[in-house]
Amino acid sequence: MHLYAQASGDCFDTKNYSYPPDMSPFSDILDDWKTLDLTQVHDWVCRLADWHLEQVHVSEDLNEGFDIEQTMLFLYEILCWLRLREWAALESPAGFDHPLMQQSLAKLPEPVSLPIPDTPLLDQVTAKFKQEYPASFA
Repeated sequence: MHLYAQASGDCFDTKNYSYPPDMSPFSDILDDWKTLDLTQVHDWVCRLADWHLEQVHVSEDLNEGFDIEQTMLFLYEILCWLRLREWAALESPAGFDHPLMQQSLAKLPEPVSLPIPDTPLLDQVTAKFKQEYPASFA
């Protein structure tokens, strides 16, 4: 959320979100996510993949982030960062050495160009929400 906020220029109130006690390596990456140093990007992706593996454990609590099969191997937090870099016209390495990044789920899908639909009802709901909960968009 914090990376997206930086990339988009939007602000989000995240005080009610659940975070791990230690946000590294994300906090390190957040400080310099737009780096042009591809070696640094590669190293950060490998650190994130290690972190992802450290978070995986089998649990009956489906509220934990990496405890179901669909999220154990899907590196969405890494792919999101790489996609944000792509949208910011920043280059990223073509490949990564980390074994987890070698699987087919660790590849960004090709962008799909879709027309932006008119959403008058959603626009009205968003305007009303901003009016009633202005602190959410501070």
